[in-house]
Amino acid sequence: MFLQWFCEQLLPTSAIAARYFITAGVSTLSIIALCIFQQRTLKRVLSQGPDNSSFNRSAGNISALTSQIAIGAAEVSHFVDEVNQSIDNNGEYASRIAVAAEQLNQTTKSLGDNAKHVLEQARHAQQLSQNGKITTQEGYRSIVQLSKDVDTAASQLLALKSSADQIRNITSLIGGVAEQTNLLALNAAIEAARAGEHGRGFAVVADEVRALAAKSAQATNDIESMLANIHNETDQTSALMQQVVEQTSSVVEAMQKLDEGFGDISSSIDQSTDAIGHIESALQEQADTTADISSSINQVRDSLTHTGSRSKDISSQAYSLSQTTEGIFTELGDWETGTFEQQVLEEANSAALRCGEELANGLLSGQFTERDLFDPKYEEQSGTNPPKYSTPFDELTDKLFPAIQEPILERNPQIIYAGAVDQRGYFPTHNRRFSQILTGDYQLDMANNRTKRIFDDPTGIRCGKHTDKVLLQTYKRDTGEVMHDLSVPIFVNERHWGGFRIGFKASND
Repeated sequence: MFLQWFCEQLLPTSAIAARYFITAGVSTLSIIALCIFQQRTLKRVLSQGPDNSSFNRSAGNISALTSQIAIGAAEVSHFVDEVNQSIDNNGEYASRIAVAAEQLNQTTKSLGDNAKHVLEQARHAQQLSQNGKITTQEGYRSIVQLSKDVDTAASQLLALKSSADQIRNITSLIGGVAEQTNLLALNAAIEAARAGEHGRGFAVVADEVRALAAKSAQATNDIESMLANIHNETDQTSALMQQVVEQTSSVVEAMQKLDEGFGDISSSIDQSTDAIGHIESALQEQADTTADISSSINQVRDSLTHTGSRSKDISSQAYSLSQTTEGIFTELGDWETGTFEQQVLEEANSAALRCGEELANGLLSGQFTERDLFDPKYEEQSGTNPPKYSTPFDELTDKLFPAIQEPILERNPQIIYAGAVDQRGYFPTHNRRFSQILTGDYQLDMANNRTKRIFDDPTGIRCGKHTDKVLLQTYKRDTGEVMHDLSVPIFVNERHWGGFRIGFKASND
C-alpha cells in the first residue's frame, strides 16, 4: 500500500519540483537527473519485492531525494514570498504614484485652464491697453492743439491790451484838445461880450463851441474810464491766460508721460501675453506627458497585480509540494532508512516523552495547574525586543528541560536547536546557545537570545499544534538559514500540550 501511495504522490511532484527548482536557480540537467533517479529507484523497489534491506536502502535514497525537493520547495516558497512582498510593496508604490500622477494630471489641467483664462484676460487687457493708448494719443493731440489755441489767445489778448493802451493815449490827446478848445471858446465869449451888439453872433458860436468842447471832454472822460476798466480786466485776463498756458504745458507734459506709460504697459502686456501663451503650451504638453505617465503606471500596476496573483498561485503550489514531501517523510518514519532524519526522529520521540513526564510531575506536585499549563497567561517581559514572555510553568522548564535538550546537541553536531514548545509556539526554555545575555541590539538579540519567545510563524505554530507521529518541515528562518524542522507531539497525561522540535540545516548533499 505504501509503495502504491508513494508512486501516486512522488512521481507527479517530480515535475513540480523541477519547475520550482529551476525557479530557485538549480540547473535543468540536475532536475532531470533527479527525476530519472527517482523513477529508477521506484522501479527497482517495486521489482525487488519484500526484501526489507533493499527497501530500506531505497527508502534512504528516497528520503535524501525528498529532502532535496523539500529544500527546493522551501527556497522557492521563501523566494516567492519575498517576491510577493516586493510585488505588494511595488504595487502599493505604483498605486500611490498612479494617484499622484492623476492628481498631478488634474492639477496640470487646472493650471492649463487657468493659464488659458489668464491668457484670454491678458489679451483682453492688451486690447484695452491698446484702446487706452489710442485714446491717450488722441487726448494728447487735443491738449497740444488746446495749448496752441491758448497761446494764440494769450497773444491776441496781449495785442488787445496794446491797442487799448494806444487808444488811451489818443483819448488823452483828444482830451487835451477839448480842453484847449474850451479855453478858446471862453476867450471868444469874452471878446464877443466886449464887442457888444456886433459880437453877439460870434458869442453864439463860441457858446456852441464851448458846449461841444465840454461834450468832447465828457466823452473823452467816459472813454478813459472804459479804457481803464478794459485795461484792468485785460491785465487780470492776461494773468489768468498765463496760468492757463502754464497749466496747459503741464497737462501736455503729463499727457506725454501718460502716453509713454501706456506704451510701456502695452509692451509689458504684450510680453506677458507671449509668456502666458508659452506657459499654456508647456502646461498642455505637461498634461499630455502626465497622462501618458499615468497610463503607463496603471499598466505597471495591473501587471504587478497579475504577476502577484500568479506568484501567489506558485507559492500555494510550492506549499502543496512541501506538504507532499512532509507526507513522504511521515510514511518513511516507520521504516529503518538509516538516514540522519531517522536518528533525529528517535531523539525527538525520546525527548517528547521525557518532557511530557516532567510536566505531568509538575502538575502532580502542584507547581502549576492544568489551566496554567494548557491555557497559560503570557506575561510580556518589559524592555525586551523582540518581546519575551513568562508563564506559570517556565520556572520548571528552565530547571529541568536543559538536561533533556542539551545532550541532543552534544550528540549531534549537525543539530542547531532542540526544544519543547506549546501549542501557541511558545518556547519556554531554549538551548543555552540561544539564551545569551541580552545586548539591546535587535539583530544580535534576535539571533542569539530566542528563549521565551512565541514563534507563531507558519512553521513554528504547526510544531506545537499537530498530533501526527512526525512532521518534517523545511523552511527559511528569519536569520536566513534553510532548515529542516522535525517535530513530534508532546502529551501530558494523554492530553496534547505541544511538540518537541529539532532543527538542523538542510543540505543538498
